[in-house]
Amino acid sequence: MVSVAHLRSAGLYLSLIVGCLILVLGTAGNILSILIFTSRKTTFRTSPCSLYFIAIAIVNTLHMLHGLPYRVLSGGFGIDPAVSSLVFCKLRQGLVSSLPFMRNTLSCIATISQFFATSRHAHYRRKSTLTTARLYITICIVFWILHTLPYLILYKIDITPITNTTRCDAFNKHLSYYTSWFLYNVLTFILPIGIFIVFGYLTLQNVRRLGNDLNQSQKRQNIERHISLVS
Repeated sequence: MVSVAHLRSAGLYLSLIVGCLILVLGTAGNILSILIFTSRKTTFRTSPCSLYFIAIAIVNTLHMLHGLPYRVLSGGFGIDPAVSSLVFCKLRQGLVSSLPFMRNTLSCIATISQFFATSRHAHYRRKSTLTTARLYITICIVFWILHTLPYLILYKIDITPITNTTRCDAFNKHLSYYTSWFLYNVLTFILPIGIFIVFGYLTLQNVRRLGNDLNQSQKRQNIERHISLVS
C-alpha cells in the first residue's frame, strides 16, 4: 500500500524534474528566438515586430528564471524564501506584478503594430516602424518598472492574525483590491483578449483587402498585356 510519505516523495521529485525541464527548455527556446530574430542572415531584423518578439523572449526568460525556481522550492521542498527574507519578499512581488504584464503589453502592442503594418494607408503604416517600436518598448518597460514601486514599498513579512501564519503580503486593502480585481482580471484577461480579438480581426481584413488589390492589379496587367499583343 502506498503511504502518504511515498506520495509526497513522488510529488517532490516530479515537481523538481518538471520544473527543471521547463526551465531548461523554455530558456533555450527563448534564447533561440532571440538569435533568430537578431540574425543578419534573415530579414526579421528589419521588421518592427521582430523587436517586440525579442523583448517578449527576454521578458519570458527573466520570468522563468525567477518564477520556476521559486515554485520548485516552495512546492517541492516546502521552502518559501518570501517569508524568510524581506528583500526577496519585496523583490518577488515586484517581479510578479511587472514581468507577466509587461509581456502581455508587448504582445498587445505587437498585435496593434501588425494592424498598422498591413494597412493600405501610408499614414497608418508609418506608425509601424523600427523607431516607433523602440519607443513603445521603452515606454512599456519604464511604465511597468514604475508599477512595481508600490509593491516594493508596501509589501512586508507579517503574521496573519486569523491563521497565525507568516506570509509576505501588502497588508494594504487598497493595493490588495487593485491587485486581485483590476490587475489579475482586467489586465490579465479582459483587456489583452479584447485587443487580440479586435486587432486580429482588423489585421485579417487588411490582409484580405491587400490580396484583393493584388489580384485586381494582376488582372489589370494581364488585360493590358493582352491588348498590347493584339494591337
